[in-house]
Amino acid sequence: MKPLSNEARNVKSCPFCKELIAGGATICSHCGSNVVVPKAKKKRPFLFRDFMLGVYVATAFWLYLIIKYFR
Repeated sequence: MKPLSNEARNVKSCPFCKELIAGGATICSHCGSNVVVPKAKKKRPFLFRDFMLGVYVATAFWLYLIIKYFR
């Protein structure tokens, strides 16, 4: 008979001490550390960052001046 995998037994390993703990555990029973890792903040795409907003406004301003000058 083959042993069950970690997913089948509903266990996970602690990211700090690497011991097996229950799947829904928030604190490791071996080392006492908090095993719930906060989710990383999702980055906005480059074209929608604050810096690019400045580039868009500056480009629109310069286009406005060029069109006004050559009219």
